[in-house]
Amino acid sequence: MSNRCGSSSPEGPAPSAATRCRRSSPPGTYNVVDNEPVTKRDYARACAAAVGKTPWLYVPGRAALLLGDRTTSLTRSLRVSNNRFRAQAGWQPAYDSVRSGYAAFTRSAR
Repeated sequence: MSNRCGSSSPEGPAPSAATRCRRSSPPGTYNVVDNEPVTKRDYARACAAAVGKTPWLYVPGRAALLLGDRTTSLTRSLRVSNNRFRAQAGWQPAYDSVRSGYAAFTRSAR
């Protein structure tokens, strides 16, 4: 099981993507994400690495299944693609991955 997830920031892809979408894309629902899907484990590693730490706890998705229906967000994959939006709007994310985005965010916050 390889669960996927992602994030966005106020100064990140969503505001510029929304503006571009209104100007150049047909109405619809689009995925506005970076170019590299990562597992939840890699996501946690990227976040921790950006602040010079290591993740302190990993709970495998299969172990979370023991907790029943309440753990859907822990076990469900959120893999999405931005290909359609990039093709329609000519958009590129500010950062190719959560790794480079978190690293840039922490550099600018210091």
